[in-house]
Amino acid sequence: MPWIYLRRDELGVSAEDAAVLESIYRFAWITNQRLTGSALAVLATLEHHQIPVLLLKGLPLLAEAYQDIGGRYMEDFDIMLRDEHVEPAVAALAESGWKPARPEAFSVSARRWRHSEELTHLSGLSCDIHWRLLCRPNEPVDEEPVWASRRTILLRDRPALTLSPEHMLVHGLVHGLSWERVPAIRWILDTHLLLRRHTPDWPHVAAEAARRGVTLLVADAMAVYDEILPGEIPAEIRRELARHPVSGRQRRAYEQLTRPYESTSLRMAWDLYLSDWTRARALEEVPPGLRGFLQHLKTYWRVTSIFALPWTFLRKVLSRAKR
Repeated sequence: MPWIYLRRDELGVSAEDAAVLESIYRFAWITNQRLTGSALAVLATLEHHQIPVLLLKGLPLLAEAYQDIGGRYMEDFDIMLRDEHVEPAVAALAESGWKPARPEAFSVSARRWRHSEELTHLSGLSCDIHWRLLCRPNEPVDEEPVWASRRTILLRDRPALTLSPEHMLVHGLVHGLSWERVPAIRWILDTHLLLRRHTPDWPHVAAEAARRGVTLLVADAMAVYDEILPGEIPAEIRRELARHPVSGRQRRAYEQLTRPYESTSLRMAWDLYLSDWTRARALEEVPPGLRGFLQHLKTYWRVTSIFALPWTFLRKVLSRAKR
């Protein structure tokens, strides 16, 4: 909506509709100004503590693709840290009013199964801290290539680090096609403006999708995009991704990410839990036996006590039974 307001003349928007869109744009502009100021303060705090940080998602897109702070509404801002810097960063940011949204959200055990968690501020703003670029649909991958290809953008004339166009594209496509209760169709405009700004190394995009085990998601997202804006993504890249071999686990993870959570079958959910537990045991991340499995579920389901597992399990079964 804010972007339509900025293009109201060329799109022939009526004066009545333009008045409504202006209020939406102004709201986005004010919200994003607050988030930008807060993000710059976070970057300054982490820089003071010598903690490298990358900006993700909305802010870098606004800065270089939209080129208007009100052009895209944001609810929060996202940053990425190396895993070993997460807990020092959370401690440093606590001094300026940032607190984890959930207890133990950033513990070592929690970070094994999550890719990001939320910090909330006394002002009501929120920041998502990522230590992996994507939610882990398969095995964890090395994130150092993300850091090695980082680049500098300007945010309010101040330098900040963000992803390469290739990593930004894969990140946006996967998040765009992942299921949300309110579909985030703005990923299509995000992608269009990113491609207007940069010409990606397309083989690198395909290789990164394969390395992360998300070729199904990226190929389908590209197919949806091509139906709406044909010709911007090379057909050969889409064919290459479609031909890429996909494991059974990757296919189950794809189904889990693109369906409403409640529609995920119990068998599919059990396969994923069991597979993750088996991997954790192999890496000696959890104790063997029933105690280790319960500890794994406690972290995976984000509950504070093992004694909460029966009720959590019952709630999950009932939510699926109601679908």
